[in-house]
Amino acid sequence: GYWLSKERFRLAALHRLAFLPAAWLRRDLKRLANGAESPEGLLERLRARAHRRSPEAVRYMINRALPTAELREIYARPDLSSEYLRQIDALYADCADDACDLDRMQEVMLHTFLSTNVLTYADSTAMDSSAELRMPFLDRDLVDFALSLPPSMRVGRFPGRANTKLILREWARGKLPPKVSQLRKRGFTYARLPEVIARDREAAKQHILGVESIRRMLPGVESWLSHPPQAYGGAREGTFWALLSLGIWCERVGVN
Repeated sequence: GYWLSKERFRLAALHRLAFLPAAWLRRDLKRLANGAESPEGLLERLRARAHRRSPEAVRYMINRALPTAELREIYARPDLSSEYLRQIDALYADCADDACDLDRMQEVMLHTFLSTNVLTYADSTAMDSSAELRMPFLDRDLVDFALSLPPSMRVGRFPGRANTKLILREWARGKLPPKVSQLRKRGFTYARLPEVIARDREAAKQHILGVESIRRMLPGVESWLSHPPQAYGGAREGTFWALLSLGIWCERVGVN
């Protein structure tokens, strides 16, 4: 479930409140939407679509894309368009006409976060490093069963920890102690990026800027790395970590 219950609830609220001034909803639009549209444009897209298609209206992805303005900065290309999201539009367009909002969110997640992120990168990297990493259940019968469940058995309509992993929690009832089945999720812990930057900003930047091929491919990267430490949250944080990891790898294998 991850945070789908919370973000599904926010999307439903946004759809209902789309008649309000954009300034009132700017924060949630910024949190949930991908693309270069203005808040007013996003609200117009929401109003033009049925509730079940609200994820499509904001191009919702569980793994946030770097905003178009920041892509333009990092590539030093003011003319860069948001066409990089056309594949997300295509995935939403391929959803069945009668698919509900959750069906659409999970369909796109299967083709993006699950298959091209968790499995393609995390699984192969973990195996290459002989590291133990939790992977999704990949048994075909189990996947077919999960996708056949009604939305009410997959993710709750309202936010909150109790509304995630509903079928697993139901299965565990009476089989596992409540302290196990209701245990708060403990994520993979790593240093928070703002803390890393605040503690040793120059060293972190040099791992990236010291690699000539990174600077050549991303001519605006030095400018992008100059934001205050607290600015690197959300999609920015993932991009910084990716560049930092790439830079350290390039140093170790001699790529410049």
